[in-house]
Amino acid sequence: MATQKTATAKANGPEAAIRAAGGVWNDWMQQTLAISQEVSSFVMARASEDLGALTQLAGCKDPVQFFTCQQQHAQKAAEDYIAEGQKLGRMIVAAQTRWVNPDQAD
Repeated sequence: MATQKTATAKANGPEAAIRAAGGVWNDWMQQTLAISQEVSSFVMARASEDLGALTQLAGCKDPVQFFTCQQQHAQKAAEDYIAEGQKLGRMIVAAQTRWVNPDQAD
């Protein structure tokens, strides 16, 4: 009888809280890493596209061609930043939902 009570107390005591906190910490770290990796990937892709745009701009033969190329690059960059902001927003909301109310996650 004492063994059963001890086992029940341990399951509901500090050890269970520590295990639960460890799970939350692990999930938080995984979600934070995923967001960080997404940001890094986006920045690297944008930097590559920006360098490509500079090469294109350097090859322009006249001002009209230059401004057309610049406008196209600026439009693409704006679309990319908007899409990335939306993606990061969804990732952050999903992570927040998991941390605040795990029963409603995904």
